Amino acid sequence: MRECPAIQEVLEDLSRELPEASPPQVLFIDGNGVFHPRGFGVACQVGVLADVPTIGIAKNLLEIRDDGVFSKDVKVLCEQHLTAGGTFVNIVGNSGIVYGAGVRSVDGAKNPVFVSNGHRVSLETAVSLTLAVSKHRQPEPIRFADHLGREFIRTQK
Repeated sequence: MRECPAIQEVLEDLSRELPEASPPQVLFIDGNGVFHPRGFGVACQVGVLADVPTIGIAKNLLEIRDDGVFSKDVKVLCEQHLTAGGTFVNIVGNSGIVYGAGVRSVDGAKNPVFVSNGHRVSLETAVSLTLAVSKHRQPEPIRFADHLGREFIRTQK
């Protein structure tokens, strides 16, 4: 997972420059945790390598075909259950494994985000924290990081 070395470098910089803020209490990762065909997405990898609690936030559904988790079915499930901001629905494979949750963070969000536990965080806590830091569709830490990344790229042109 190509993002891990960069994230580890940022965490090392944080530890040197702001030791009182290190390690973070939890990291929101723009990607999947256990909601992954191999059961181990980037949020899991970062959490294990850095020994930090992590939560995976995916804007798009990653299908787990081997266990019957298909986009069309999850879309219907989310449409039925995510009727207002602050609602969520667990996404369960045919095996009974709960991979994550579709979350409608706010009333104005047309599409859900997909939340999964990464490392040392339960799904219940991951959903609760995601809702607590969401003013828009995406949780603020992910939204802010996306904004900073786009701004950096824009200024490098």
